Amino acid sequence: MKRPPAVTILTGELDLHASRSLGERLSAHVGAGVDGGDLILDLTTVSFIDSAALGALVQADQRLGRQGRGMAVIAPDGSPAAELIELTHVDRQLNVHTSHEDAQAALAETDEAADPPTPS
Repeated sequence: MKRPPAVTILTGELDLHASRSLGERLSAHVGAGVDGGDLILDLTTVSFIDSAALGALVQADQRLGRQGRGMAVIAPDGSPAAELIELTHVDRQLNVHTSHEDAQAALAETDEAADPPTPS
């Protein structure tokens, strides 16, 4: 059975300077390897996000995917994160949701689809 997803809440401005520390935080989570759980990134209180930070999110998502792990992003409609994600069409690549409940449900669905049925 998989571990429950880790939740990381990001706040403030995610610009070029902040994207360096964001990249380090995400790398630490990705570094847990296949034994780590999925990741939920909550961008609800992010007041600004630029392409460097968005690139760090995409890179983490790709690395987690190669490990068989998932990542969901919470970006409520109208938030700076949601607007940039939509504008750049990264929503086609990232698993983006408007609430924690939706993100958690989507990751659970993905896990269930990936797990083969156990014989009874």
